[in-house]
Amino acid sequence: MDYGRSELVPFVDLVDELVELLLPDAEELDCIGELTRASAIAREGTSADRQRARYQEAAEEGADQTEALQSVVDELMVDTLAGT
Repeated sequence: MDYGRSELVPFVDLVDELVELLLPDAEELDCIGELTRASAIAREGTSADRQRARYQEAAEEGADQTEALQSVVDELMVDTLAGT
């Protein structure tokens, strides 16, 4: 809810607005990357969201619980090595 406009707006829009408002402070504190990551999380979801989606995808492809969990671990290793 955007109380300034008295209307419902997508969460990502609120996060983007907040990030924009905080950018001058983030620049001063040398943490722009950390702040802008909030926008990416709002758009793409968290690591936990990706892990749950990967598990569900593997299960839908016929993997049992152990195989589905292994596919999550495999994806985590790839993401970690890629720095994401």
